[in-house]
Amino acid sequence: MSLESKKPTSLDKEIGARIRSRRKALNMTLANLGLSAGISHQQVVKYEKGDNRAYPAALVAFARSLDVPISYFFGEARDELAEDEPVFRFVTTPEGIELNSAFANVVDAGKRLMILDIVEDLADLHSRLGAASPAQAENYAGM
Repeated sequence: MSLESKKPTSLDKEIGARIRSRRKALNMTLANLGLSAGISHQQVVKYEKGDNRAYPAALVAFARSLDVPISYFFGEARDELAEDEPVFRFVTTPEGIELNSAFANVVDAGKRLMILDIVEDLADLHSRLGAASPAQAENYAGM
C-alpha cells in the first residue's frame, strides 16, 4: 500500500476507535473534542469511524485534547511475552479500554464485586455452552 494513498486504512480505523474510546472515557462530547482539536464535530465523527486518514497534525491535536501521548493511538511498545497474554490483548482493545474506564467509575466496592460476579457467571455459562451439544446449549440459554 502506498503512503500517498488518500484511502483510510485499518490503522486509521483502529486510531479512530481509540479516539472514540478515550473521548467517551473522559465524558467528552463530539462538539467539545472538535472545539478543543480545532475541527468540526462532523470531522471528529469521520476520524472516529476511520473514514478520514489520521495525519500527524490531527493526531497531535487529538493527543493534546484527550490528554494522551501520541503513542496511545498506536499502542505503546510492550514486552513481547505480555502481548501473548489474552488478558493483555483484550485490555488494549478499544472495548477493553472502554470497559476498564467504565469499571473505574464504579467506586462502591460492593458493586464492583457484584459486577465481577456477573462477568464470571457469564464466562462460566459461555464455557458450558461452548462444550454443550446444541440441545443443551438451548436449555442453558433459557436459564
